[in-house]
Amino acid sequence: MGGSIEITSEVEKGSTFHIVIPGVPYMDQFGEKIIQKTIDPSQIVFDRATLLVVDDVELNREYIKDALTDSGLIVYEAGNGLEAYKMALKNKPDLIITDIRMPVMSGFELLEKLQKDKALKHIPVIAYSASLMQDQKDKIQESRFASLLMKPTTVYDLYYELSKLLPFKTSDVGQAAVTEGSDSKNMEVINKAELLALLENKFRETWTTFSEVQPINEIKTFGKDLIDLGDKHQSILITEYGNKLINSANSFDVDGLLRLIRSYPEVVNNVMNTEYGE
Repeated sequence: MGGSIEITSEVEKGSTFHIVIPGVPYMDQFGEKIIQKTIDPSQIVFDRATLLVVDDVELNREYIKDALTDSGLIVYEAGNGLEAYKMALKNKPDLIITDIRMPVMSGFELLEKLQKDKALKHIPVIAYSASLMQDQKDKIQESRFASLLMKPTTVYDLYYELSKLLPFKTSDVGQAAVTEGSDSKNMEVINKAELLALLENKFRETWTTFSEVQPINEIKTFGKDLIDLGDKHQSILITEYGNKLINSANSFDVDGLLRLIRSYPEVVNNVMNTEYGE
């Protein structure tokens, strides 16, 4: 393949291999993120932190903001590198995601400016780009970017990269994300018998249709109906489950949707066994 392999080794300490294969696409150098298959974005809540998203295209910024709606992160946005630098000076974000090619100041220029500022040089910066020329790929590889996200990024890739750089907690599907200081066991479900009857009949019939196909709009409607049902009967579990379905549908998170859909019987069982009611 026209490449080379070098090895350095030290007794009782280990070996280091350097493998060079010319012409391999840049993204392959980052490796397949197999670990991402164990990450469920719908179950990840980051510790309180601020994220600055920098892109001259508003739609790209909105996509990331929407994907992180329930992440626990505070998201700021800027339209170019210079604007981002000024915001970073003011807000001191915990992490920055920046496009590479932008007017006024590029992502490379922004990173260089941040690295020269003692107050900001510690902030990790993720490069975010749709396409890169070979010289830009080499420059990113040699730079101090913390990671690379390619557009259009998936929700999994986004959460995976953020989870490597920011502390987070996980919560199981079907367990309510209750606000601090409250106790879900003290929330009395209204007319629990009727709620369970609807979940086991009318709603289960709709749910079974999603086993083979997952039409996004129908799942959104299903989620909204569940939210209305949960609100009516004061069921935190059902309301949150409906919200998670809608969020995953809005993010086109197909794998997340499949996991949520499969968890429906578990959610109903949790309502039956953990929520108090009449």
